[in-house]
Amino acid sequence: MSNNTNKISEDRKASLIELVKKDNVKEMKTYLRENDILLKRINRDEFDILHYAIEYNVSIDMIKFIIIQCQYDNYIFHEPLLHAISLNHFKISDYIFSLFTLDNDDLNFFNNKFIEYLIESGLLNTKNFKYILNNKFTVENIDPSLICKFIDNFQNEYLNILLQHFIFDKNFIINILNDYKNQTPLSQKQLEDRIITEKNKIQIDGTMYEHANKKNNNVALSLLFNHDGNCPEVLLKRIEKYRLLDMAIKTNNCDLIKSILSYMTFDIRSQVFESNITEVCKSNYTDGKMLKVMIDIAFKKMSEIMMKTPPTSLSSSSSSSSPSLPSSPNNQYINLILNIIIKANTFEPLKIFMEDEKYKQNMNINEKDINGEYPIITALYSDNLEILEYLLSKGIDYKIKNNNGVSLLFLAIQKQKYNMIQFLLKQNINIMELDGNGNYPLIKAIKLNDLKSVELLVDYGIKNNIDMSKITDNNGSTPLILSYRLNDIPMFKYLINYFDINQRDSNGNSLLLYAVLKNDREVINDLIARGADINAKDNFGNSILSKAIYQNNQYLIMKLLNNDNVLLNEPNNFGDIPLIIAIKCYPTKVNVDINPFDSNSNYQLYDSLNSKQNFQMEENFYKNIINILIEKGSNINQVNHKGKTALVYAIEFGLFNIEKLLIKNGAIINHYFGEKNISILMYAINLFSEINIIQYLLENNAEIDYKDEEGNTALVYAINNSFGEIANLLINYGADINNINHNNESILDIFKKNGYAYDYRNNYYRKRRNDNSQNDNNSLNTAEILVTRISEILN
Repeated sequence: MSNNTNKISEDRKASLIELVKKDNVKEMKTYLRENDILLKRINRDEFDILHYAIEYNVSIDMIKFIIIQCQYDNYIFHEPLLHAISLNHFKISDYIFSLFTLDNDDLNFFNNKFIEYLIESGLLNTKNFKYILNNKFTVENIDPSLICKFIDNFQNEYLNILLQHFIFDKNFIINILNDYKNQTPLSQKQLEDRIITEKNKIQIDGTMYEHANKKNNNVALSLLFNHDGNCPEVLLKRIEKYRLLDMAIKTNNCDLIKSILSYMTFDIRSQVFESNITEVCKSNYTDGKMLKVMIDIAFKKMSEIMMKTPPTSLSSSSSSSSPSLPSSPNNQYINLILNIIIKANTFEPLKIFMEDEKYKQNMNINEKDINGEYPIITALYSDNLEILEYLLSKGIDYKIKNNNGVSLLFLAIQKQKYNMIQFLLKQNINIMELDGNGNYPLIKAIKLNDLKSVELLVDYGIKNNIDMSKITDNNGSTPLILSYRLNDIPMFKYLINYFDINQRDSNGNSLLLYAVLKNDREVINDLIARGADINAKDNFGNSILSKAIYQNNQYLIMKLLNNDNVLLNEPNNFGDIPLIIAIKCYPTKVNVDINPFDSNSNYQLYDSLNSKQNFQMEENFYKNIINILIEKGSNINQVNHKGKTALVYAIEFGLFNIEKLLIKNGAIINHYFGEKNISILMYAINLFSEINIIQYLLENNAEIDYKDEEGNTALVYAINNSFGEIANLLINYGADINNINHNNESILDIFKKNGYAYDYRNNYYRKRRNDNSQNDNNSLNTAEILVTRISEILN
């Protein structure tokens, strides 16, 4: 009977475990109810259903249900919490942790022993370790034995996580950033004190170093030293005792090397030492014995300082009692000596030093020395090809840049060391690489007016099929344009044979455009002869011809107009074609809407001519070019962005002869534009135009009764402006005096409304015209006469 009961119990357990796996609380409740099961009764030490729930990482709802049903107390939660953390089921562990009462003494049980238990059980991993650290594990919980256990087990990853969690943590970084953001002044000492205080959150003691040293755990030694907040005297003793510098070099830990060296000083960097080595190189270079002695003494001196021994002289008498040379000297110091020898400009001592096995095995000639100088750059300045070629044979990197990001090629160009430039080009160095300021080597040479360097670079580019068309300076100038703007004639004459004369700069200007701006006839003729694009535009859409018209460059205008390839109907960004521009620039006493740009794309006003003779000559010239433009097919009716045509501008500037010329050649008279969609006739009336301009429009079928957006005709414009003469003229040409506008106003209404000021405006109009012709006496009628006439017609 007992066996059967146990069997049933085991079946139920299996069923319960399956229900836990399903993670369905409702189904679990149903099963328990139907089978009359109380979880608390069957939950025993040998069978804890919460254990299975945690293992299968069920929902918090299921966890809550099980805990409520089983009625656990706080103490019993310790084991489930440990189980959840060991499985990295942190949502469950968070919930269980929340069930601890605030007054429970065991609430903070994330301590040394807890972690050691996970280590010994093989359950610790990076995820749950970080979880523990982030859940009320304080720095006070850290025991040296825990750190030593990490070191002994080579669990350096956990050691690193632990140290970084507390030292230089987020709060420290945020505080530093806030100080920077708020510009809080910090002295060097204050910053150092902060760092020391931060490092001292965890006391790194000698026991930890002993464990790392005994286990030969170099990674742990590095971590300990980088987080050690002890005073410099203690650190120097530890550097010496545990040979940390040797360890850092062997492990190629450059950051640790820098940290260690910050606590040490060396005579090897003194000017006296450099002078001595230089002298040895220049006087005793046959076998190199003295050079070797000097270098050995220098490294012994380094060793003595590392061991905190009093400074001693470099005499031979003290060398026998000095510590031995470190087995792996710091490469930065080796390169410092290497640079000193290169500066001495003596080849044999260099060869002896570099081929000495004692230094050769630890030598990296592509690293900086302790002063931040590269051997290759030092060799470049020495201008000694023999040394440079030897270093190249030893694998030196000619692509290295100095501390300011300047390459060897740029340095050679800057110093005009042509032998070095040729040497570097033979190594197929990249001539398209930019320096720190965004300059190409070729641009640098052009700005230095260094034709020799330019020739070397261009020749190299051509021979190696390098596309140099993308080369520009920081302001967008091409090499050719740059040389021209710098007025470097020899450079320009050389480059024009190799670069595209039609390539534009970032302003959209071609070389021809710049020549036009300078009115450089020689270059203009040369460029056109070489096939320069005479229709090139700038960023404002102005063509060469447009620029020439704006500048009144009569020579170039005629040269372009005589060229069959010039395009006459290409508008600029304002919609103006050369014909419109020519009319805008037509010499008048006052030009209202002319070229808004000077040669430098600045706004300017047209300069009226001082001399009547010059004025007449220029006027005749512009008549001529307008004629030529029309004859060659310029679009007379081109509409610009303001809705205006050439005829509109001719009327606007009072150019009666040009008006007739345009109309004769097919200009559309009945063109409408503007906000009110007015006609050219209305526009002419509004501009106080001469009567002959108005009459010519009427004679050529200008639509006299066309209505604008308000329903007003040309007659209304004349009346509103008190132009009796023009009003009479319009009536004589059949203007409709019965027109009613959109405001339900008749012609007579409008006239009466404006009639009171008629005489005054008529006088003003007469003065403005300043015309003493007989038309004044015959055509200017009084208000009474005009009112009478309109009244008679209406009646």
